[in-house]
Amino acid sequence: MRERRTHKLGDEVRDLVATYLEEHSDRTSLITVTRVELLRNGKLARCYVSVFPPEREEASLGFANRNLAEIKSYIASKTKMRMIPNIQIVSDQGEKNRQRIDELLRK
Repeated sequence: MRERRTHKLGDEVRDLVATYLEEHSDRTSLITVTRVELLRNGKLARCYVSVFPPEREEASLGFANRNLAEIKSYIASKTKMRMIPNIQIVSDQGEKNRQRIDELLRK
């Protein structure tokens, strides 16, 4: 039961973070939330993102990390969670590795 609840909360956080980034970004890059890990009993949500084009990744991650407080209040306003987890946004290296493998297989 606990695992199901954690998965459901992770999905909800992922959807809300993705919606916030979509609504508030400058639209010069596409920021996709690929997955969310809930850590420390749900007190920390690590959001993995991929950015297209790759040249804009640093600027996009900077934007997301500057707006962590606004993202957390956005989540609080859109959900009935009693405790909103702290948000951490990091680049999804697994997605980058998958894309590199696809590129190598095409050659």
